[in-house]
Amino acid sequence: MKKIVILGDSENPHIQRWASYLVNCRYELHIISFSRGVIEGAHVHHISVPKYLIISPIAPLWKKFGYLLCLFSVRKLIFSLEPDILHAHWGTS
Repeated sequence: MKKIVILGDSENPHIQRWASYLVNCRYELHIISFSRGVIEGAHVHHISVPKYLIISPIAPLWKKFGYLLCLFSVRKLIFSLEPDILHAHWGTS
């Protein structure tokens, strides 16, 4: 069985549609996301952005800098999953 990893927002409707399709096709699907979405049949791995970067809801740009700080943990997770296919859907969300 092919293992697919999607790097993207698990609450994004496009990701959810793709995930539903891929799960129905019997792929082992893992989603690495900075949000806490739930997708039936897929393994959603939530990566937390450091809390000190969340200043306020009107300053979301600071949270984006947190993505760079999470780069090593995301990379480590990807290597541990050993996917056949890796898809990054919007690198900044």
